Amino acid sequence: MVGVGIVAAALTLVFKQYKPEYAMMVSLCCTVLFFGVLLGEMVPAFAMMRQAAEQTGVSASYVKILLKCLGVCYLTETGSQICKEAGQTSAAFQLELCGRVMILLLTLPLFERLLEIVVALLK
Repeated sequence: MVGVGIVAAALTLVFKQYKPEYAMMVSLCCTVLFFGVLLGEMVPAFAMMRQAAEQTGVSASYVKILLKCLGVCYLTETGSQICKEAGQTSAAFQLELCGRVMILLLTLPLFERLLEIVVALLK
């Protein structure tokens, strides 16, 4: 993957001089390739997390929330970096803000459960 990254970076630099639109496409293709490989490599880790949750009695819905939040983090950061590379810093900031809000929305069930536990302990 390091080799692919270096070749993609070199191609991006060459294309940036002559055809900037191609440079962006090389960067996007490389990003998609890396993300696909990463997801393939993460499958055993996801299975291990699911197994650990079952053994400890943690609800599978909590593990799903965690994995969704991780996905939002990675996608938001990747999208933000691509926007910054394209010179769109305002769009990058807005994308990061959307990612933070999505994480907040995804974790609302956890906060609700936490409040239920606190209220039960106070009674």
